[in-house]
Amino acid sequence: MFEYLMDGATIAVTGCIMALLGGIALYNTNDYSFVFGGRFVSKDMATLVLIFSFIVVSSISIEIENTVRDLISTMSVANMFGVTLLISRATVNTLVDNWNYFDEGSIIVYFVSFALIMV
Repeated sequence: MFEYLMDGATIAVTGCIMALLGGIALYNTNDYSFVFGGRFVSKDMATLVLIFSFIVVSSISIEIENTVRDLISTMSVANMFGVTLLISRATVNTLVDNWNYFDEGSIIVYFVSFALIMV
């Protein structure tokens, strides 16, 4: 059972890190545009950027997954859930334009996450 939880947490945390990296480092989107390198780009260029980002992110995902697996193997189930919850909320706040990192709901999630990590 613990091994199953560890695998699930590893996949969840790795996925969040990949989404965070893709959303911050490579490109940004909104309702009407695709932004790469601080400039609006066409659909053709956006397609190329996505292909490039898939290649970059997939090439580093194995290393990130191995690192996450090593870290999670030293944690309890509560610690794993806390880390997953913290990274998930940070990812959501990062990927959605104009969402506040420090709204009341996020503060509660951060507090619960840190409490679970410290257990």
